[in-house]
Amino acid sequence: MKITYTEKNGYLYPDIETPKEPEMSLGAWAARRKNYLMKHRKVMYYNLLTSCELNRHLAEIEKSAQQMMETITEQMVKQEGVTESLKETEPMKWTGLMNSIRQAAREAVLKDLIYS
Repeated sequence: MKITYTEKNGYLYPDIETPKEPEMSLGAWAARRKNYLMKHRKVMYYNLLTSCELNRHLAEIEKSAQQMMETITEQMVKQEGVTESLKETEPMKWTGLMNSIRQAAREAVLKDLIYS
C-alpha cells in the first residue's frame, strides 16, 4: 500500500480517505439519536463516525425504536381496554386515550433507546 502526500504551505499531508458509508434514508428516531450523540456522547459519536459504523448504528436504532413503539402501544391498548367499539361510541375518549398511550410509548423509547 503506497501512501501519497499533498504539499500545502510547505507541509506534507497524507492523502487519507475513509471508506464511504452507503447512503441511507433515516427517520426521526435516528435523527434524534444522532443529535444526542453529537451533543452529549461526542467520543461515541466520533468513534462510530471514524469506524464507518454510524449509519449502521442509526439504522438499527431506527428499526428498534419503531418496533418498540408498536409493541408498547399494542400492549397498552390491550391493558387499557381501548377497542374499536369505543372508537365508534366515544371517539373523543378514544382519541384522548390513544394520545396518552402514544405519548407514554414515545417517552419509553426516548429513555431506553435514544438517550442512553
